[in-house]
Amino acid sequence: MRITIAVAVALILGIAAGMWTASIRVNLVPWDGDPGGEIPPPMSVPAKRGDPRAVVDEKEHQFGLQDVNDKGEHDFTITNGGEGRLVLTKGKTSCGCTLSELDKTVLEPGESATVTITWTGKGYVGKFRQSATILTNDPAMPQIEFVVSGKITTVVQTIPSELVFSSIPAEEPTTGEIPVYCYLDEPFEIVSFKLADQDTAKHFQIAFEPLPEGMLKAEPEAKSGQLVKVTVDPTVEPGLRPGEFQQKILVATSLGPDGSLDIPIRGKVVGDISVVGPAGWHAEKNVLVWGTVDAQTGGERRLSLFVRGPYREEVKFKIARVFPESLKVELGEKKQLGESDMFQVPLTIQIPKGSRPVNHLGSGPSKIGEIVLDTNHPKSPQLLIRVSFIIKG
Repeated sequence: MRITIAVAVALILGIAAGMWTASIRVNLVPWDGDPGGEIPPPMSVPAKRGDPRAVVDEKEHQFGLQDVNDKGEHDFTITNGGEGRLVLTKGKTSCGCTLSELDKTVLEPGESATVTITWTGKGYVGKFRQSATILTNDPAMPQIEFVVSGKITTVVQTIPSELVFSSIPAEEPTTGEIPVYCYLDEPFEIVSFKLADQDTAKHFQIAFEPLPEGMLKAEPEAKSGQLVKVTVDPTVEPGLRPGEFQQKILVATSLGPDGSLDIPIRGKVVGDISVVGPAGWHAEKNVLVWGTVDAQTGGERRLSLFVRGPYREEVKFKIARVFPESLKVELGEKKQLGESDMFQVPLTIQIPKGSRPVNHLGSGPSKIGEIVLDTNHPKSPQLLIRVSFIIKG
């Protein structure tokens, strides 16, 4: 009986001691709710006589404007202003920032250590704020976070990063512009340029002029700039075909190689006459990829011709030529689409049942099928639709 009572008393005392210990630990190091996470950093407590004391006169350094290819570096200083030995340990760093050097890890009273923080732009452009942490045995300052900040930019850049023409009429030139900003105090001008795609270069006219004051103020850190004006003229023979296009201006400036830049251009040419088709229709090449057709069943595909622009009401279509004869083509009635300024003409392409086997895929020696439509549009007198197919028996 006495043994049972003794065990019970010991058990109660053990539980009480455990609860007391846990209570103290919770008060000193509060739980962050993560059962598997890292132990949070120790909380600071008032310094006592004989303790080390970490003294820092600067915790953050502002680099200001930095080039995208630069590597930044700054030294911070930690001094032991206490009476005990100060021990320093490297902690975590944020992405893009490196704690490259800690020249001393143990400081006697009065001694100092240099903490060197470096960062690299790594192609990033914009504002940055990076940090590195030093852990100490100073009860009043158990960790020190050093911060470097600034803005990464290029020597010159365009804003936005590319010039986009969302829709260019095939019958007339269209002009767009894009500003080039320079962030140096040196004199800046564009000395030469060339177009990357020489096949379409004749459709692009490039001009430069000083950046207007209002546009320069839109980028406060820029010192000067140039305005690039680009005119896309689809009418220059041979014409720029309707569909998407890409080009690039390779620019050399008075700042030498560091000041060179590429200006991407992309857009879409939209003609008064366009074709829309089912799956297999490739508008950028005006090709209907039909694939394999069974000679016993034949097949049918339907396209739509859309007409817009000043001649939309007068435009008419006429079948001028069809190759091969196994393709049967029929134009439907022209209709206005509701109250819009667009008209639609159905175009039906058939391969009749019982057609003889042929190959018109367009690969190798086989010739791709063609449908030529004549129009009375003054700037688009003819429309070519190609058909890739094979008939198997």
